[in-house]
Amino acid sequence: MRKPLIFQIVWGLGFLLMMVQAPCVYSYKDETMIKNLFTWDDYYDRAWKKVDSLAQQGLPQSAREVVEDIYQRAKKEANAGQLAKAIIHKIAFSAEVEEDAMVKSIEQLENELAQSTFPVKPLLHSMLAEMYWQYYEMNRWRFYERSTTQGVENTDIRTWDLQQITEAALKQHRLALEPTNQLKQVPVHVMDPVIISNDVSGRKLRPTLYDFIAHRAVDFLMNSEPAITRPAYQFSLDDPKYWQPSEDFIKINLSTQDTLSFEFHAAQILQDLLRNHYPNDKALWVDVDLKRLQLVYNNYSTALRDSLYREALQVLDESSQNDPANAEVKFQLAQLYYGQGQKYNPRVSETYRWDLKKAYELCQTAISQYPKSYGAERCRSLQAQILNKHVEITTEETTPAESPFVALIDYKNLSKMYWKVVKAEPGEIERVMKRENNKRNSQEVFIEHFRAKSSIHEWTSQLPPTDDYQTHHVEEKIPALPFGEYVILASDNDRFQYREHALAYKVLTVSNLSYIHRSNPNTNEVEFYVLHRQESSPVANVKAEAWIAEYNYNKRSYEEIKIGEFTTNNQGFFSMPRPDKNRRGDFFIKLYNGADQLASNYQNRRIYAYFHSQDKTDQTHTFLFLDRAIYRPGQTVYFKGIVLQGNGEKYEVRPNYETTTYLYDVNGQMVSEVTLKSNEYGSFHGQFTAPNTGLNGQMYLQNFATQTATAREHEVQANETLSRIARQYNVSVGQLRNWNNLTDDNVRPGQRLVINNPSEGDRALGEVYFSVEEYKRPRFEVTFEPVKGTYRLNEDINVTGLAKAFSGVNLDGATVKYRVVRQAKMPPWWYYWRYESFSSPEMEITNGVTETDENGNFKIIFPAIPDPTISQAVSPIFTYVVYADVIDITGETHSGQTSVSVSKQALQLSLNVGEQVDRSQKQTWNIQSTNLNGEFEATTGTLRVFRLNAPQQAYVERKWAEPDQFMYSEEEWHRIFPHYPYRHENNVYRWTRGEKVLDQAFNTGQSKELMLENLKSWPLGQYVVELQTQDRFGETVESLNYFTLYDPSSKQLPLPDLSYYNLLKTNGEPGEKITLLVGSSGQKVKALFEVEHNNRIVRQEWITLSNEQQRIEIPIEEAYRGNFAIHYNQVLHNRLYSHSNTLIVPRTDKKLDIRFESFRDKLQPGQQETWRIHIEGENGDKVAAEMVTTLYDASLDQFRPHNWNFNIYDSYYARMGWSNPGGFDAGNFEVYYLEWNKYVNVSLRQYDLLNWFMFGRYGYATT
Repeated sequence: MRKPLIFQIVWGLGFLLMMVQAPCVYSYKDETMIKNLFTWDDYYDRAWKKVDSLAQQGLPQSAREVVEDIYQRAKKEANAGQLAKAIIHKIAFSAEVEEDAMVKSIEQLENELAQSTFPVKPLLHSMLAEMYWQYYEMNRWRFYERSTTQGVENTDIRTWDLQQITEAALKQHRLALEPTNQLKQVPVHVMDPVIISNDVSGRKLRPTLYDFIAHRAVDFLMNSEPAITRPAYQFSLDDPKYWQPSEDFIKINLSTQDTLSFEFHAAQILQDLLRNHYPNDKALWVDVDLKRLQLVYNNYSTALRDSLYREALQVLDESSQNDPANAEVKFQLAQLYYGQGQKYNPRVSETYRWDLKKAYELCQTAISQYPKSYGAERCRSLQAQILNKHVEITTEETTPAESPFVALIDYKNLSKMYWKVVKAEPGEIERVMKRENNKRNSQEVFIEHFRAKSSIHEWTSQLPPTDDYQTHHVEEKIPALPFGEYVILASDNDRFQYREHALAYKVLTVSNLSYIHRSNPNTNEVEFYVLHRQESSPVANVKAEAWIAEYNYNKRSYEEIKIGEFTTNNQGFFSMPRPDKNRRGDFFIKLYNGADQLASNYQNRRIYAYFHSQDKTDQTHTFLFLDRAIYRPGQTVYFKGIVLQGNGEKYEVRPNYETTTYLYDVNGQMVSEVTLKSNEYGSFHGQFTAPNTGLNGQMYLQNFATQTATAREHEVQANETLSRIARQYNVSVGQLRNWNNLTDDNVRPGQRLVINNPSEGDRALGEVYFSVEEYKRPRFEVTFEPVKGTYRLNEDINVTGLAKAFSGVNLDGATVKYRVVRQAKMPPWWYYWRYESFSSPEMEITNGVTETDENGNFKIIFPAIPDPTISQAVSPIFTYVVYADVIDITGETHSGQTSVSVSKQALQLSLNVGEQVDRSQKQTWNIQSTNLNGEFEATTGTLRVFRLNAPQQAYVERKWAEPDQFMYSEEEWHRIFPHYPYRHENNVYRWTRGEKVLDQAFNTGQSKELMLENLKSWPLGQYVVELQTQDRFGETVESLNYFTLYDPSSKQLPLPDLSYYNLLKTNGEPGEKITLLVGSSGQKVKALFEVEHNNRIVRQEWITLSNEQQRIEIPIEEAYRGNFAIHYNQVLHNRLYSHSNTLIVPRTDKKLDIRFESFRDKLQPGQQETWRIHIEGENGDKVAAEMVTTLYDASLDQFRPHNWNFNIYDSYYARMGWSNPGGFDAGNFEVYYLEWNKYVNVSLRQYDLLNWFMFGRYGYATT
């Protein structure tokens, strides 16, 4: 179809005018081109429609023939756009039928390039660069596995290494831009047939073919990064000069030896783009300059980049006034402030607090100045994000009756919160949840149900006003409630609507009951204690019901089934049988104490009953020992076995016991076997040949008794499950399935099952794993010399390494690839004052390649660059980890690493004071003064000890972080909540200093020890030790250590504490005692104390505490060898305090004293040697023993470390602790809203893209 004549005339005159005004450098068949421009022929439209039709009909060969006709005609007419389109389609149709299509397509494009002319040729270069990179990305893993080849001419892309393909892609992008001046004269619409252009504003910013191709190159360079090894002289944009205004940036002489630097090439191209458009085309210049600043920002490795980027944008903002493009600059500046504002944490500091407001105001200025600009559109969208409202409410899941409780409100851009408390009838919440569980609008139905009900409390919270658009945190009081279940509603409007508003709701239980539970494998029961949630005392005569949820396949829903009823005794205790009926092992309970009810199924607090095995029958075990951990194929594997019989407490050897040892390969297939009989010491030995065919890898030996077992039958009874039968016979469910050919776990009453009762022949008595590999013994190792001297930040650090052969010869000329990574940490005292963990991402400072000298040494020099985002006032410590890979001429590679620490302070002080200090004992403190790399450095200074001013009473711990805003005064808050903190009363690091109890000088050059003999005169309480000195540069160095001073013989608590727990030691020998100090600032507080041994409770008692400390002593009995445990549990003010500790009692009675009476650690090759070994029992008794030893090459440990395991006696750990699944947790309100926040959608600017047509359908280049 022909275009209107007026369009042809206007369009042609415009192009002629451009050509007249342009410099006369255009050499491309001008007359032919102009003729073709003014002669509209619908041949191409008709031909391409035919191509599309044939392709859709599945006739690619016919379509190719038409494309060939188009190709020939466009070539003859020098129609650049149509010719480029034909080339792309030719490649696409070839890719459809060719094997290895991408490679063939690349070869075809390379052939077209060889015969193409301007202006098609530059575009083909750009396309080829993209195709090279597409091939790399499709085969990335192959390139990572290839080593770099040097000096080899290779044109087959399938054999290129990563460096070659990177060089090739870069070269094609540069070739595409070589006819720079010519490209700048060609309007981009010459290539309209192969360009996707959907945005007029985007086309205006890329008006020439040069702009189009140059930006394609820059986009590639900014968004791709090969993992090639960068040289030590790598190009870097880490220089403030690259932030200069564009008129200065374009004057920088960019040069580098790092020819593969993407940043370098991108900067060069952007320089030329800026030169081309500055200062005449302000919109184009601003567009390019914003891209340039983004390039520098993305590649600036120090955190100063935020401030430098901001300053550069501010300069661009000033220089681009009086043009709509200025709005885009203001948007980018606002976006930067917005990102910084997102980092604001009011609990840490005021940093970034006002950045969102700055962003909003910048956007407002841009909108008012250029309301119809693209930048203004983006600013409106950003403003909408800044103004978004947010609320999140958290409170405790269960709260005591008739006591007000606390809710935390996280809010943003809100001034009020409206509240409504609705009382639910028994079972009402559960019925509503079940009824609406499967409905799409279940939240709305739930809300509507309870919103319609009458409330028992309504009030309004006036949220503390802020003008920073940030999220803040405030605590609110919720009124006291009687026993029952409630739904609390909270909204930003008094009608509790959720359309264009938000409504938060939460189910709450009010109960004075709480419980703890555990599974007791000795009785096969689940045990419970029901305790008063507020007052800690056990609650007697509580009715308890146990329920399970079973799925009803007919009703397609879960049904609750009661499985038992129980009543607590005077100690609040009850137990129930193991709930075997529920195969998942989970159940829930309901507690009733008059009007007070508590159900554990709410908030999904199900109970899971886990029972670990208590089997202590004698069993036979074989311990297998290998002479090494790694073998070559065909090598002899020597092994020794020791057969023991015992139950974990007592063992004896099994002499004359016949076993069979099997060798299994990497696929678990048995390769060989050998049957051996143990000697009088229960040992045997043998050998295998490691397989020399098949796969290498991890193999193993397994040892079985030669005897076999007889089978028996079991008749399934009613209500029996497969898992219960398996436990009865001490076998696994999988074994029962195998023996009986079962496909699932279902069994029926009366069914007979075969039980191969596990004899020693049915299970592996022992096994050991090893590797079989074609390994090569290492020829050399890499070490680093200790870093000597003291460095300061920003100085160059010199690290020396050594590559030395095990033969003693140094490696000369070996390649060393290295990188240096910076890590950061804060001094210990920093964490005392912060609420959040410190974060500083690892940063690679440098990397490169060097060589070893004639002595095998190599040097790595790098700057100690700090992280500028961290204030030096807090004395951060930066550790620079140096990684080095050394490759010798054969390709053998070994690695080494070292580290250097640098800080503003060149000295570290530390003190070995513990968190708890006994006032009744003399204390010796050891002061350590070292440089940052751990080497001793003498210093003098002062040590001061201050007593801290503790609160007058104890407070519970918050379930969330402390607020930053407040709605109540401190006095009013503590009147309402006497046991709840207002700010940071529980943070000892925030307590003010009181009396100074010690002020003393120290000199670590003369003595590192400090004797404290007058501690008895110090009051009990919390203390801080301050060490202070100066380093060699005059910087003040300080160390803070906090400790609690207690007295084990006193009844006075060291500090106000609702639950004080201080275990004085955690190990001992029989005949000694373990001392535990417990206490509480409350009155008549009950706590449950227990001693556990061998998974049984051997001591249990209730302790009553009334503002006092009590001392509990636990004698260590001989039977406690192998460890025992203690448990301590207390509930008070809706908090569970639970402690379980394993106390170590070593089996020293089982130890042998083994000494070498003659031993030499250096021998000559082939030399005979005798080592004499002396063995004694516990009391010096002579013992008859057999010993297994091995001698192997220790260098093999780098492939697989070799060790032996011979732990035959059981160790016991705390297993009988109490738990409560969620009973004392906090939970969030559900927040529901519709169209609450307004969003402004912006159509992002679209720049011209290359159209790959059908070629993109095959997963290749698409842009």
